[in-house]
Amino acid sequence: MDRSFGERIRAIREALRLTQQEFADLLGVTRQQVIRWEHGRQATTQARLMEICEKLGITLAEFWDPDWHPHSAGEGKGGGLPLDRPRTFDPDGRARPCPNCGEDRYGDRARYCPMCGWALFNFCIAAERHVNRPEANRCEECGKPTWWSFDSQDEIDSLDIPDDARSSRILEVAPETT
Repeated sequence: MDRSFGERIRAIREALRLTQQEFADLLGVTRQQVIRWEHGRQATTQARLMEICEKLGITLAEFWDPDWHPHSAGEGKGGGLPLDRPRTFDPDGRARPCPNCGEDRYGDRARYCPMCGWALFNFCIAAERHVNRPEANRCEECGKPTWWSFDSQDEIDSLDIPDDARSSRILEVAPETT
C-alpha cells in the first residue's frame, strides 16, 4: 500500500495545484509527512486515510480512482475542493508563486516558471504581447482565450490555432531571462 498510496497522494495534490506545504496545511500534517507519503516511505492507517478523504471532501472510492479530477465536482464524481487556489501577484501582474507548481524562486523579469514552464502572466493564446488581468478568461484586446483559462496543454492542443499564431506553449519549459 505504501507506494500506491503515495502515488495517489501526489496525484491528488498536483491535480489540486497545491504545494506540499499547502497540502500539509490542508490535511493538518507536516510537509515532511506529505513527502514521506509521496515517496512511499510511510504508510497510513485506514482511519487516517478516511480522515484525509473527509478533509479533501471525497469518498474513499474517489481517492483510489485514477480518473478523479477536481473538476469532476458536481458531476456525480465527487471532489469537494476548488481547483484554483489563491494567487498573489507582483505589481507587474506576474504570478507569485507559480499557479501550476507553486515555485516562487524566479527573477523579476521571468515570463515563465523555470520549474514547469507555466506562463507567469495571463497571456492571450494568440499574442504574447496581450497581457491580461489575472482573472480574465478571454483576452481583453482580441477576445481569444487566455493561458490561465486552461487546465492542461492537451486542452490548448485541441484548439484549432495555427502554430505560427500561438504564443509560447505553457507547459514547455522556457529559459528564464534575468
